[in-house]
Amino acid sequence: METVAAIKTLIQQLAQSTDQFGRAEINDALRELQYSLETPFDTVMRMSLDTCQVAVARVGSDLGLFKHLSQCASPQSAEELADHLGCGRELMSRLLRYMASVRMVHQTDDIKYISSNITQTLAVSGLEAGMRHAFENLWPVLMALPDFLAERQYPDIVDAKNTAFQKAFNTDQDCFHWLATQPTRIANFMTLLTDERTPNFLTTFPLEKELGSWSAEPEKALFVDIGGGMGHACIRLREKYPHQPGRVILQDLPPVLQAAQATQRLSEIETMPHDFHTPQPVQGAKFYFLRLILRDFPDHQALEILQNIVPAMDAESRIVIDDGAPPEKGARWAETGTDICIMSALGSKERTQRQWEELAAKAGLQLQALYQYTWPVVNAAMVFSLQ
Repeated sequence: METVAAIKTLIQQLAQSTDQFGRAEINDALRELQYSLETPFDTVMRMSLDTCQVAVARVGSDLGLFKHLSQCASPQSAEELADHLGCGRELMSRLLRYMASVRMVHQTDDIKYISSNITQTLAVSGLEAGMRHAFENLWPVLMALPDFLAERQYPDIVDAKNTAFQKAFNTDQDCFHWLATQPTRIANFMTLLTDERTPNFLTTFPLEKELGSWSAEPEKALFVDIGGGMGHACIRLREKYPHQPGRVILQDLPPVLQAAQATQRLSEIETMPHDFHTPQPVQGAKFYFLRLILRDFPDHQALEILQNIVPAMDAESRIVIDDGAPPEKGARWAETGTDICIMSALGSKERTQRQWEELAAKAGLQLQALYQYTWPVVNAAMVFSLQ
């Protein structure tokens, strides 16, 4: 046991001495080691019981447990938490005991509970909403996937209206149109959009280099964020380059723009209602930016979105696709898991760099540069010009 404790201490020291990318590498190595050490029984138990985590996290979220415990200055007993949150005492004790076993909370020596790093994560509204979105909107789809595939004799999934999503929710609408009719479900998705992820594309994107000789005229657009949601990319750009001339434009559907404007952070940013399934109205912008947009669509629809932008471009214009670009070999579990989820719900895919280049070429575009900003999971800003 002393050897195990020493190994644990060494790993913690390594994690503390590196950055977030190094920690991700350590996590991947530990996960691979765990799988290699499992007995057959361990493997089946892990696969069977992993599903408990999101279910119990959802219950904790419903109770307000994570937000409350993250604000407590001292350890709390199960009875204290149950009485404060309006939960049965035995139920609370069982929930907390499970949560402690997966570090969702920390159990003290005297069987009380304090927050862990995971408690603090689930107390953040945007991240909590991601967990709730997964439970409410993704889980039913994944549960329907095996039967959906078997009933159809395992075809490729390439149609947004013919996926496990339609089977799971008994609808003939695609995912986004159906969610728009479900206020409670869409609320978690919209809250998830408020989470400002770091790092982001500007971490490695060399703006001055990519601008080249481009100069902003009074009406010329520097940056058009297409389907930009809450405007995080526009805001970051203005904050990092406050003196860079050129219009910065946030485009999205009117309800999304209303939510973005309510944050009162868009004073230096233009908002423009636009559906990216229609022709791009801003002519000759330097950068047309698409963050996590095309991954939500099968190839034929993603191509149509690009084709709606191309006629607006001039020789100096660039389309910047900010998205995942997993490797052909050795993709990480987060990349492959995301691929299965969006295939099942949207009929789309996580594209490799080669697949991005092939898709863009069909729209008359060619890759000029790729700026990776996360490791080992690959997220990158891919810069495309006219051919």
